[in-house]
Amino acid sequence: GMVGMAWLADRFGRRKVVTLSYCSTIIGILVLLLMQNAPHYPLLVLFVLLFGSVQGSRGPVVFALAARLFAGGGLGSIYGAITLGMGVGAALASWLSGWLHDITGAYHASFSLAIAAAGTGILLFWLIPELAD
Repeated sequence: GMVGMAWLADRFGRRKVVTLSYCSTIIGILVLLLMQNAPHYPLLVLFVLLFGSVQGSRGPVVFALAARLFAGGGLGSIYGAITLGMGVGAALASWLSGWLHDITGAYHASFSLAIAAAGTGILLFWLIPELAD
């Protein structure tokens, strides 16, 4: 995922490749949501291919953008802040998803939150001019 996406981003542009990555994530989550009602092995394989193949793939693109936007002596601190933000976000999202499951008895709310987060990522890449290729 990481190496392939970085190569594709250099070839076709960051926005397009990041959008493809987020869309693959969203479709993978929808497949996982479908598996709650239809737990079939082929759906699991499809989820792994769609979701797993792009896990971590946006990292190199984000760090390349950070290097372009914040070139200079503070780049290490910027990388650290980005990494910290990702870690805190992942930890809080995991906790929140568990809590949502506890109060609703299903994963629909958690998956909806994950889809909304991925959709927000797509919007940010397309709406913030500095993130243009």
